[in-house]
Amino acid sequence: MAAPEELLDVKDIQGNSLAGFRKDCQRFLFYRMDRTADGIAATRTWLRGLVPDVSSVAEVNAFNQLFRLMKRRTGHDPRGLSATWLNIAFSADALRLLTSDAEVDEFTDQHFKSGLARTATLLNDPVDAAGNPIGWMVGGPVNEADVLVIIASDDSAQLEKRLQRLDKAIQQVASAHGATPLELIFDQTGRVLSAPLRGHEHFGFKDGVSQPGVRGFVGASPPELLTARLFDPSVQQADATIPEFSRPGQPLIWPGQIVFGYNRQQTQDTRVPLPAETLAPTTPPWGRNGSYVVVRRLRQDVKAFRMFINKAAQELEGVDGFSDMSADRFAALMVGRWPSGAPLMRTAGVDDPALGTDDHASNFFQYENDSPPAMMLDPSLNYSGDAFPTSRADFSGRQCPLAGHIRKVNPRDGTTEQGNSSDVLTRLVLRRGIPFGEAYDIADPLTRDLPEHDRGLMFVSYQTSIESQFVFLQTKWVNNAVDPNNGGGQDPIIGQRPENGRARTFTVVGSNGAPHNVAVDAEWVVPTGGGYFFSPSISTIANVLGRAGTT
Repeated sequence: MAAPEELLDVKDIQGNSLAGFRKDCQRFLFYRMDRTADGIAATRTWLRGLVPDVSSVAEVNAFNQLFRLMKRRTGHDPRGLSATWLNIAFSADALRLLTSDAEVDEFTDQHFKSGLARTATLLNDPVDAAGNPIGWMVGGPVNEADVLVIIASDDSAQLEKRLQRLDKAIQQVASAHGATPLELIFDQTGRVLSAPLRGHEHFGFKDGVSQPGVRGFVGASPPELLTARLFDPSVQQADATIPEFSRPGQPLIWPGQIVFGYNRQQTQDTRVPLPAETLAPTTPPWGRNGSYVVVRRLRQDVKAFRMFINKAAQELEGVDGFSDMSADRFAALMVGRWPSGAPLMRTAGVDDPALGTDDHASNFFQYENDSPPAMMLDPSLNYSGDAFPTSRADFSGRQCPLAGHIRKVNPRDGTTEQGNSSDVLTRLVLRRGIPFGEAYDIADPLTRDLPEHDRGLMFVSYQTSIESQFVFLQTKWVNNAVDPNNGGGQDPIIGQRPENGRARTFTVVGSNGAPHNVAVDAEWVVPTGGGYFFSPSISTIANVLGRAGTT
């Protein structure tokens, strides 16, 4: 039986972390602070005025619940229901200016304190080619941002109004103090792609399918969980493994993995947490209810990606065991899912859109063990049932390659070099990314002859350890030819390798059981900006960072 879950301070935690904005339009505003005494005082004044506009988990979660309820009832996105949210985060340098060196030194995450640009080589980011931090659009050595503001809305016009209000507030504070608190150095628009790619990223694959569920209550009277448990209560009582999941394939993690001040995940018994203070990454006392935010502006070269998969598929057709290879299937092997979101572990030979769009089935699978029968869902969901083929043990990567993207970053039931599969839960992050740029029109031959446009993904993740979550995933698993699945090569989608001309190796297994190594000699995901930030609690913004009378 799982230990009791905590009551989360949802009115104090910024909303994009635990609840997620989930908006069609977003703006990422990167600011540089005025480092003079007058400029810092002006920034504090501006922050105090901003506090009422900072959206909390309580607000965002309540809206998301209403949206889901209405969509379930009507069968489509509810018309006329919209909201606009705002969150803010700060670099380590910004926190030093607004607090003190001693307080920032209490953050134990060295990656956060050093910043993304100074540690990018540890991620295998390019040092002598496109993607070098020197050439980044934001976040490089000469254009690091101190403050990140994220504004998200269902309506682009409402988003623009909120942005104008933000700009006006900065100008008013500047007039009052004789110093401009913040200078906007980069402004990135993110937008959900239009149909037929809605909900997909630029390579054409459904995005955001797999996210952990976070334990904890958002209300005490009546008790209300942050992550709904969708299983039939009678089944939960009969099967002790069920409480580890909130829905089929969605593991539950303790909130301290995402927000400071709460119970954290341990690697033995997933249902019994580590207390927040036990060997936890630390922050100053005012860090409670805050999270680290990793932002990566990742440019996607769709043309290079399509050219590679076409070429690789054609070459594989002549190799014994791969006579039925196609470009779409090879791309699915690299990702671990088909474009619809259907996992290879449940449909290896062909895409199954019905599976990909079934939220109760598309994420229900394992890698190294047979999946159990479909779990009994709460009857109130009116779900007709999961009749799709269940996943079967695939220890060798015959069905889903060992280095397939989703298997690399989340080996699920796999025993990794770190120990048992429970360790995997300590590595998970909450992803809040969104595409930027216009979609690539694969059907238009003229598009294929034009220079590649600036398109890609604003990768955003929340966690309480940049080092042991985001950086670990990238350096120890994604970029590693062996771990976490005992072979298979580097992640062919986001993996980076500094040696051998940066070429990666990706192993696929033919129908005859024989492995074949494919040389991945191009990079189609290139970092072009970003930063490491801290998203503090709303009370910290008001009472610590925005406190009056300090210099």
